Amino acid sequence: MKLLKKPMSLLVILLFIVSGCSNTTESIEIEGLKNERDQLKASVSVLTEENQQLRQDVSLAQKEVEPLSFNYIETLEKKRFVPKELSLLVLPQEGSQTLNKIEANTVVEIQDFVEVNGEVWLHVTIPVFDSPTNMKGWIKEEESDLYTRETQELVKSPIKVIEGTNVFKVELVSEVSTVNAEKIESDQNCFISDQDEYFALGCAGGTSFIVKKSDVVYPPLEDIN
Repeated sequence: MKLLKKPMSLLVILLFIVSGCSNTTESIEIEGLKNERDQLKASVSVLTEENQQLRQDVSLAQKEVEPLSFNYIETLEKKRFVPKELSLLVLPQEGSQTLNKIEANTVVEIQDFVEVNGEVWLHVTIPVFDSPTNMKGWIKEEESDLYTRETQELVKSPIKVIEGTNVFKVELVSEVSTVNAEKIESDQNCFISDQDEYFALGCAGGTSFIVKKSDVVYPPLEDIN
């Protein structure tokens, strides 16, 4: 009978150890779950604050957006001169999406003069040379000038070179003397990329050449009484 005491004692010790390990494992798992819960609570709190801020921002933005009131103005002007680079906008409104860029010293075609919420805007068509997209949009009237004989001399886009004009098919003005002039076979719509006594032109279809200043044809002036 005495021989059975040692195995029984050993069994008790093993059970105690197993029980202790089990309790330790459960404690670790519980602690891990508590940490995950605390992290989730913190994340939910941050997301809740961000959601509230977004709602406030949207509410303020909606209050700032005014309904557009259009009052069309009759005018004889069909062209305006844009002296500085401008954004062509989707809507006659500050901060509106940009459709295209208008280069400095460009003549634009006027579609409408419109008073919008007390400001005069122009619905215009800008010159494009290869891809006729995003060519109509809005600019402020105050950001353009009358197209006059004085501003005509500053125009870089659009200009025209007429069929039969002598052109030099080189890239640099300094190379003009190294080649013979060729006559172009059709009218070309172009923009001026460099100018002096000769003009370096870029034209529709990716064509480029150099011409004498006197051979460039500017958009015609209009008699506005």
